[in-house]
Amino acid sequence: MSPTTNQGNDSVLSRHECKYFVAPQLLPQMRDYLSSFVEPDAYAASCREYRYPVTSLYLDSPELLLYRMTAEGRRTRFKLRIRSYSDDPRDPVYLEIKKRADKVVIKRRARVSAGRAAALLGDRFHRRGPEARMSGAVDGEFTNLVALLGARSAIRIRYQREAYQSRTKDPVRITFDTNLERSAILAGQAGNERDNCWPVATAGVVLEIKFTEAFPSWVREMIIRFQLDRCSIAKYMMSMNDALRRGGYGVAGGAYLNCLMTLHGSTRKG
Repeated sequence: MSPTTNQGNDSVLSRHECKYFVAPQLLPQMRDYLSSFVEPDAYAASCREYRYPVTSLYLDSPELLLYRMTAEGRRTRFKLRIRSYSDDPRDPVYLEIKKRADKVVIKRRARVSAGRAAALLGDRFHRRGPEARMSGAVDGEFTNLVALLGARSAIRIRYQREAYQSRTKDPVRITFDTNLERSAILAGQAGNERDNCWPVATAGVVLEIKFTEAFPSWVREMIIRFQLDRCSIAKYMMSMNDALRRGGYGVAGGAYLNCLMTLHGSTRKG
């Protein structure tokens, strides 16, 4: 089971996302406040402390075009990623295209096997040209974008997510993300890469509020009560900035990290 088990192979979500950094010591009070309005989502309810791992392998062009679109603050941009919600390599993964059009986020995703996603990252795929290799609409769009950009594995990020959903009909989702870490691709190590994981410093726990139309009053009250300041938080950009700053990222010439299997699990070196 995953947070999207009940969705079909292709799904589309359109919503607003507001993000905040929260001091860790505020979490008990915030959970207490939220308990009247939310409940753990169906997947988190089966997990210890309502937390589960989220691991995303971001794809980008050799020139890091998608990273630069975010860094430059373009109002219309997108990301390509392969996401896992489990450490079990037998579980499916999700091809995701996350587009931002001004203030609206549109996420298209397709559930695929780990083997299918691994094939998408391989050199054989890139040698075959940009024709569609689809088993569904989202799958086809994703693979076409990968081929068009020459996109390869760029960076992998992992964190723990504590997830809640509204008890009422208003479609509101609240998540707290902690323990962000990243592993970057090292140039010149094709075929012999090691999964080097490093923590990424953040200004606090990442709170995300996701909704389709407007905040319900209880969300607005929470923001006021806990003096939350909305800010721009892009985990891909934060993680890539950290890798670039530390000199831990490089673009390999021919074969990039063939690392779909590293979506599952996390190994820290050193």
